Amino acid sequence: MGPVAEELCNELKFDQSLVQNGHILSLDNYIETKKEISQEGTTKITIHKKGDFDLSKFSAFEVELIDNVIDRFGSYTASQLIKLLHEKNTLWHQLVTDHNLDLNFKLYGKKSNHTIDFSHLIKDDEIMQMAAQSAFESMQIQEEFDALS
Repeated sequence: MGPVAEELCNELKFDQSLVQNGHILSLDNYIETKKEISQEGTTKITIHKKGDFDLSKFSAFEVELIDNVIDRFGSYTASQLIKLLHEKNTLWHQLVTDHNLDLNFKLYGKKSNHTIDFSHLIKDDEIMQMAAQSAFESMQIQEEFDALS
């Protein structure tokens, strides 16, 4: 019902871990899930973190961003997030409209390979564009530095 990584959805809904280059990639070390099935047959999945996390791999900006997302949306249910994503003029709504994905979803199921270009959120704000470019360059430099370590 919205932009979700298929691997994440499969792990949360069906307990399927991703195998990449012979290694199992799983959220099991980081979260625990509780599944409840309602009388209507729908499954409610509640996610809780396991312990504290080492945030040293993240920049101060990234930690602040993560905290802001959790503060703003951490208590939302899936239904509330879906409703928010589907509101008119959201990036998801625009992507679905521009690419006629409603028809695609009806014909082929709820999957697409389209990505959301978040730069549209700041297209009219030159200061935010410069900040985003600076952050992107900083991340590239950090990745190059990490590769040398």
